Amino acid sequence: TDLADQLAAILETVGWQNTAISAVERLSAGTNRETFKVAGIRDVGAGDEPIGLILQRSRVGADPRLSSCLREGQLLEQLAGGDTLAPTVVAMGGADSPLGRDFVITRAIEGETIARKILRDDHLEAARASAVSDCAQALAAIHRTPLDTVSQFLPRVTDPVAAQRELWDALDRPEPVFS
Repeated sequence: TDLADQLAAILETVGWQNTAISAVERLSAGTNRETFKVAGIRDVGAGDEPIGLILQRSRVGADPRLSSCLREGQLLEQLAGGDTLAPTVVAMGGADSPLGRDFVITRAIEGETIARKILRDDHLEAARASAVSDCAQALAAIHRTPLDTVSQFLPRVTDPVAAQRELWDALDRPEPVFS
């Protein structure tokens, strides 16, 4: 597919030579981005390393002030190596990329994100038992991150209500909260 070819080209720019993409599956995502699970082989004919990746790209017309996959990738790179749990960033780029939008590609992390399954599936019972502790540890690690290492990725807002109003006004859509 075109997307698989674009991904292979992007991966080649970051040193992943001879990568063959075998599957690209669209996953559910939020309103500002598209998420895909990507499977393939890296170093075809040499190492034949199976790969699992996640591609997130901004939706067409998404406001980069609300969501930026590139900014998220940059933030994840800053958090890498510390005790913050985060996926490994493989590649990222802006709207000038072959994808035509900003994006981030990370190594896939196996797990479940659908609350209904987490709450009901028997094989996730152990995960449910440790969820609160796991979340608390993850949040504590995020809060231990020195602000100067991530502040460049955070919006500078002096008046949160005015900033939100500016975003809503830019959508050119009446909203009862600010009308």
